[in-house]
Amino acid sequence: DAMQEMRVQTSSFAPEFGRSPGAQVSMTSRGGSNDLHGSLYYYFRNERLQANDWFANSRGYGRGELRQNRPGGTLGAPIVKNKTFFFVSYERLRLITPTSIITSVPDLQTRQSAAPSVRKYLNAFPIPNGAEQTDGAAEFHAVVANPSSSDPVSLRVDHIISAKMKLFARYSLTPASSLSRGAGFSSPNVLTQQDSHTDAGTVGLTVAGSSGSINDTRINYSHSSSLSFSTMDGFGGATPLTASSVFPSGVTSGTGQFSLSALGVGGYSFGGQNRSEQAQINVVHSFTKILGSHTIKLGADYRRIMPTNFRMPYTLNVTFNGLSGSTGALASGVATNVQIASNVPAVYPVYTNFSTYAQDTWRATDRTTLTYGLRWDINPAPGVRQGERPFALADSTIAGVTQNDPLYATRWHDVAPRFGLAYQMDTTEGREMVLRMGIGLFYDVGYGISAGAFGGAPYSNVRTISLAVFPLATADTNAPRLPPT
Repeated sequence: DAMQEMRVQTSSFAPEFGRSPGAQVSMTSRGGSNDLHGSLYYYFRNERLQANDWFANSRGYGRGELRQNRPGGTLGAPIVKNKTFFFVSYERLRLITPTSIITSVPDLQTRQSAAPSVRKYLNAFPIPNGAEQTDGAAEFHAVVANPSSSDPVSLRVDHIISAKMKLFARYSLTPASSLSRGAGFSSPNVLTQQDSHTDAGTVGLTVAGSSGSINDTRINYSHSSSLSFSTMDGFGGATPLTASSVFPSGVTSGTGQFSLSALGVGGYSFGGQNRSEQAQINVVHSFTKILGSHTIKLGADYRRIMPTNFRMPYTLNVTFNGLSGSTGALASGVATNVQIASNVPAVYPVYTNFSTYAQDTWRATDRTTLTYGLRWDINPAPGVRQGERPFALADSTIAGVTQNDPLYATRWHDVAPRFGLAYQMDTTEGREMVLRMGIGLFYDVGYGISAGAFGGAPYSNVRTISLAVFPLATADTNAPRLPPT
């Protein structure tokens, strides 16, 4: 109810759209008016009104707990008649979702025949309650209920400065949290807590000129944060690990993270957390003017993205090639691969984009519309706001890498021509047919690969051991030195 309009444009070749040739999605939020308007709603679900899950039913379980309560509402009214208006919306979600877990865990024989030193890592999985499987595994099944919640709220204020000048401001806040058991490939006795918080503010000014021109400006600041961590409990008869059984001296569950994975049964993690933050500034401006059958549009777009990647100072990842009967199996006490890493507490990347464009939409005939123009994209290599800069390849034959240069040189000549055509081939009612075609050049920001530069040296030092005796010797668990040599 807080959305006025949503528009999806596919295969758009207009120069005003950049960075991707795919669909362009634009949403307009709703504003208040001179009249008092509002809405209230309540949506709910309950397992008594639902059929049982097929997988739960096949194992003899009843319907798992399902609760969904979603009340909400909107309210719009004038603050100053004919001048200033507000519109507010709120929604409260409380959800409990039943989930059928059917997975593989070490069977009893594998646990009893394994080397004594690794039994506690096998017993950290739940005890099987289903059919025997291959490679030392057996089935474990259960029905659990995973709770989640969110409380999104938004407020928009519109103000008419004059007959040709309008101003609006909008703020939105969305806190959310969830707790899930056995998420992804995790063991069913691993609980994962996820919390997120997103807020965004936008200010927009529209000015209509005396000659029929329109200047439109939008300024946005957004901030989001997320935190997730996992804990182990005794669900299904599992015996949780302790910090002393996985970490070296001086490392706790607050400063270290231990992860174990075995082919065929997934794995679990102990300690640690995944935390990230991101702030974004976006400024866009457009100038539009109609000249006869031509609609001229000029614009610019500035965007600055500032993520913060928090890292665990110490991580230990152990991988096994199954449970038993092969080299590198968990029951044998030999790990296929071990990685011990030291990491800086946080990395502060920054991404900056600037674009400008000029386009003309020409209504050549009653049936033919042409859109053409140029777009200029400037996408410098990502850098850092503080701390050490990432390594880049050096031109010197003496030093292979350098921190004095950007990851790659900025391209200043990324000018993209665009051309689009729309032609109404048939206007007969019930048989309308439109031909659309276009050609254009698009410059991607290129961050998919370059973002990886903030994951390795100089921010992390990783030591890898193949076919390592597990549990590891004390010397092998020690953290590698930072910075890496």
